[in-house]
Order: sequence, then structure tokens, then C-alpha cells
Amino acid sequence: MKLISATWFGALALAAASGWAQSAGPTDAQIAAIVVTANQVDIDAGKLAQSMAASKDVKDFAQLMVTDHSGVNKAATELVQKLKVTPEDNPTSASLKKGGDENVAKLKQLKGAAFDRAYVDQEVTYHVNVLDAIDKHTVVVEAMRFVPERLSVQRGDRVVWVNKDLFAHTATATGGAFDSRNIAPNASWTYVASEPARYAYVCSLHTTMTGTLTVQ
Repeated sequence: MKLISATWFGALALAAASGWAQSAGPTDAQIAAIVVTANQVDIDAGKLAQSMAASKDVKDFAQLMVTDHSGVNKAATELVQKLKVTPEDNPTSASLKKGGDENVAKLKQLKGAAFDRAYVDQEVTYHVNVLDAIDKHTVVVEAMRFVPERLSVQRGDRVVWVNKDLFAHTATATGGAFDSRNIAPNASWTYVASEPARYAYVCSLHTTMTGTLTVQ
């Protein structure tokens, strides 16, 4: 789990350094709240598993979660203080906390192998959901525009174009790096930013619609 912890902390550092506020993603303050909340949820579940798990392996895993994520939260808190960023509660952090509280309540009703299985399964699902919250950016297509028209992301981030217009659009890179083909109304298309570069793109059906994706 060192990798997962490093990923969460690295996401916070990258967000603070590159300015998420320029994109449709979370702001620096919101990212800080997401990271701190996500780690605290893992700490709470881990402490419960330390006392209730039946398997020694699961107890050891829970101890690792508590130790790792406590360390990450300490480092994250020190970083946001240095950068003078105050964590800001937001729908994502609130949802994580609510889900964490509900998970702990459900786990308390289980015993033995059933508890162990539920705890480990939840850990896997939870890590995937948190990383998803951090590395996804949204471009809304509406009123014959890409919003935002300019978006900066990190390599490996996912960019989702969501079509809210009444007719189909595309997100087509002028150099051929990516092409969504037709995105129907109320549909979406996802692109994983794999190569650092500055990509100009258009809607091939309405070429006055333009945008720029910068992958760092």
C-alpha cells in the first residue's frame, strides 16, 4: 500500500503545483480536503479491523493501512500549511466521509471470516474510487462550445467529454492523437492522457468549435 499512499500524496502535490483551478477539476483546497478525508476514512476502517479481524494477515494489513495513511495525512497537512492552502469541504470529500461512516457501521455488524472478507473487498473498491475522484477531468460540450476550452492535465489523467447539446459532437485532435468520433447527446467519451504535449482539437462536425488539451 506504499504505492497507493504515495499516489494520493503525489496527487495533492501535483495539484498544488500546477493549479487545478485552471481546469474543470477540483481546486487545490478541495483536493486537500479529498486527500485528508480519504486517508482518515482508511484510518478509521483500519483501526476497526485491528480489533475485529479474525485473520492475522488481515490485522497486519489493517495496521499497515493505519500507519501508512496516518503518515500521508501528516505529510499532506504539512504541505498545505506550507502552501497556505486551507482544505475546503466539497461534495467529493463529503461523499467519501459519508461512505466511510456507512462502511464502518456495516463492518461492525460482521464477525470472523465475513468481517475479514468485507473489509478487504471494501479497501480495494475504496482505493479505486478515490483515485478516480482525483485523476478525472471533465469537458462539457454545450452551446456549441467546449467548456473549458483550455485544459491542463497530468500524464495518466482521464479526460471526459460530456455532450449536453441537442446534437452530436466530436473531440478530434488536429494532429490525429485522439478522435472521439460522434458523441451523442447526453453521452460521453473518455481519453487517457498518455503523452505529454499540447493538443489542439476541434469538433469535426462543427469546426468552429475548438479546444486545447495540454498534457504535462
